[in-house]
Amino acid sequence: MVLAPVVIPFDMEVAGYWEAQDPASESYAFYKAPTEFPYDPVKTGRTYKAGSLVSRFFWELTSDGAIKINTVGLACDSRPLNLCAVTGTTIIKAYGPAANAEWRLRSDSNNDGVVDADTTAKYTRKEIELSARPKGEFFLKRSDTFDLTTPGMIEGSTISLVLSELTEPVILSGTFTDGKKHHVSIAAGEATAVAGTRTFSVGGKSLRLPVKMWYDNVQISAAGDGYLLEYEIRRKAQLPADVKAADVDQLEAYERPQLRTEAFGLIDKFIPGPVINAGEKYYSFVLLDFNPDWVSGGGANTIEFSDGNHGTISHHDLIKGKYSEERQFTWSRRADGTLVYDFGFGIEVTARFIKAVNGGYQVLYSIPDPNVGMRYVVHDMVKDAPVAVTEASVPGSYVFTSSDGLTDIHMTLHKDKTVSGSVGGHWFFDTNGDVVSFECTDLNGRELSRYEDCLNSFDHLSTSAFSHIRRLRFMHKDGQNYQVKYDASVYGERFQVVNRDYFTISWTYRWRRIGDELPSVAARSASTFGQAAGARQFNLRNSHEIILAK
Repeated sequence: MVLAPVVIPFDMEVAGYWEAQDPASESYAFYKAPTEFPYDPVKTGRTYKAGSLVSRFFWELTSDGAIKINTVGLACDSRPLNLCAVTGTTIIKAYGPAANAEWRLRSDSNNDGVVDADTTAKYTRKEIELSARPKGEFFLKRSDTFDLTTPGMIEGSTISLVLSELTEPVILSGTFTDGKKHHVSIAAGEATAVAGTRTFSVGGKSLRLPVKMWYDNVQISAAGDGYLLEYEIRRKAQLPADVKAADVDQLEAYERPQLRTEAFGLIDKFIPGPVINAGEKYYSFVLLDFNPDWVSGGGANTIEFSDGNHGTISHHDLIKGKYSEERQFTWSRRADGTLVYDFGFGIEVTARFIKAVNGGYQVLYSIPDPNVGMRYVVHDMVKDAPVAVTEASVPGSYVFTSSDGLTDIHMTLHKDKTVSGSVGGHWFFDTNGDVVSFECTDLNGRELSRYEDCLNSFDHLSTSAFSHIRRLRFMHKDGQNYQVKYDASVYGERFQVVNRDYFTISWTYRWRRIGDELPSVAARSASTFGQAAGARQFNLRNSHEIILAK
């Protein structure tokens, strides 16, 4: 007997994580909403094999109940995703029970109009089973570094989440029953609204109106080894009696619901971490109260421990040091291995260790914030080590994940001391063993190929279109992988830093060498790294693309 295809009536029947029963086949994660930038109308997804990301795609339902997948390159960071070149297509039809269906996949792997694979495979939609999870506090992380995590709690048959996409954090809760479920609903709605204000144009004049914002249709479901969180953000302006909705410019667009999809790995266990000794130095990214007008996130990357349980945390301004800052602390270690940094005045930052990584540990920082209560940030904490490269070994092609926690940045350091890929310019190896990379252009579009000229451009920013200096310290070589201490100063429209002084960055990256001077994967252009990635470079809250924990 031939089974008829399952006609999928709406997106909710597709959305979720579909696991291949054959480990050799790819599993599919379908998202019914954009995974980044809420005004993106394109539904997206990813494929995985053995827990590792294989491809990204955007998808649609056809009139006959099939799913059309358009695969795009991993290196493309255009938004919406359908601006990326389609590298292949797959048509999927499901046969049998929807929850445990046999799929027929007809693939055109190079998008030339010719089907080069016609296969079938069994797929099961993964279900959530919160009743089997340990009780107590947990954290949902989008990525391994540069992530502001979402805290939650399981108590009895109640799950609570703290969502922070509005003007203030909102705690939402839902109840669940024993056993596996497609999803668990979280109570929300207008009763949970927070207040704010927004300026609208009314009859050509600016009018500031009170608004309220809330979450709606919140649900959590399974996604690989993590969870998928879907919700709507709703907003409503409160109009005076003498103002009609039709007279308020862009009111309809403002009040249109924003559908969000986020996928997370789970943090619910910690390890003791290292024994800290006086004289040791670590590098990380800790959001503190450094001036956010001049340093990204108000954070720093250098932690030094000294005698008497004292220490300092600092960031360094590469140009002339005028924005360099440091804070002093005393530190202690709890019985469970948690590090506590006491900055005085009741300000304590804790570091809990998630797992060992190359050169150090992945850490969850808990940081008090007067506006939101607490911020929870995931990043590496890497021990200082000798430089792991030489001038002769540096040339090659590298890839690293940007500060949005998801976008791959490709960078080739050529033997002729030029740079190509997602960034450009030139580089040299300094006397400290650091790689200094610089990229500057004046208002006439002329490239400044001498480091001294690029450095001097920071003293004359009114004549600069773009100025960017990066200092990279390669440490802890593990195969083709490195931990990199990163300090930078930037100015220009690519980073939305104009009509002001330059901006500084202090954190760490995980870099991976992918070859010897390979052709750049991403074209060197303002649209690739500057306009597309630059705006996100300084807004960690936009880390909304999908990273599943392995």
